Amino acid sequence: MIFIKITGVIFIIVSSSFYGFYRAQKIKFHINDLYQISNALEILESEIKFGVTPLDEAVKNICERSKFFVKEFFLDINRLLKDKKKSASKIWLESTDNIYKNHKKYNKNFLDKEDILLINLFSNVISNPDPELQRKYISKINIGLQKKILILEKKHQNEKKLSYNLGFLFGLLIITIFI
Repeated sequence: MIFIKITGVIFIIVSSSFYGFYRAQKIKFHINDLYQISNALEILESEIKFGVTPLDEAVKNICERSKFFVKEFFLDINRLLKDKKKSASKIWLESTDNIYKNHKKYNKNFLDKEDILLINLFSNVISNPDPELQRKYISKINIGLQKKILILEKKHQNEKKLSYNLGFLFGLLIITIFI
């Protein structure tokens, strides 16, 4: 009987500690997602600046260099651009909306509504023929993403130990209640 109690105590402490660890890691995953979007936008900016390539080719190049949900995002844009039924602006907005819906439905990324709104700023100029204006918007978006990354890194540092300790202490609380 005592073996079962000890096993239950260990299980509760380990599982609650892992929950605290997961809670702290969610912020880190969010930071990584923002880095991926930022890198993809930097590639797009360089394609606009140096490549002078059409949008569908630039998006295809980004797909080849990206991973995970960023690749899916730009594949979605590329697929919709080939249909030529909608404007590039509407396609960008629809694709960012799909990112957010997938986040809610499948937990594929950790972007929040504020991130999506920031990324959607590019839809204002994506159809504009002026590459300089497009590059300025991408730079502004990247600056916004970098600021958000800095804020999240500070938050991660502050909440990391707190989440670990709260998970462990919550496990101890459950144990004291049941024993």
